[in-house]
Amino acid sequence: MFRPVLLVDESQEVPVEVLNEIRLLSSADLDARCILAVVFAGDNRFLANIKHPSLLPLESRIRTRLHLDARSPEAMRSILTQAITEAGNAELLTPGVIRALAEQAMGNPRCMMTMAHELLGCGGHLMS
Repeated sequence: MFRPVLLVDESQEVPVEVLNEIRLLSSADLDARCILAVVFAGDNRFLANIKHPSLLPLESRIRTRLHLDARSPEAMRSILTQAITEAGNAELLTPGVIRALAEQAMGNPRCMMTMAHELLGCGGHLMS
């Protein structure tokens, strides 16, 4: 009663032929039974790619879609503030640094957290 799950990150980079193979592997008995769950994660290029005529059967099988837009600078500041508060030091970054990180990340929380990590790493080296 188990069904394997295939996670495809950066799915916008997957060639059309591979996506077609994934579609064929995911079903049995002429689509009567789903034997593989597939999760595609990618940017807007993936949405454009699956509109390719040979991928329309795959596109029609996608049941759930979650499209995440870029977050506002306010939302980004809130995410970073909450993260440093939960980490145990709400005063770790100044409001100016939080604002700069939130604006430079252009709505991408992963990018913002990576920049904050690098910034804190550089600060640690300066302290030693």
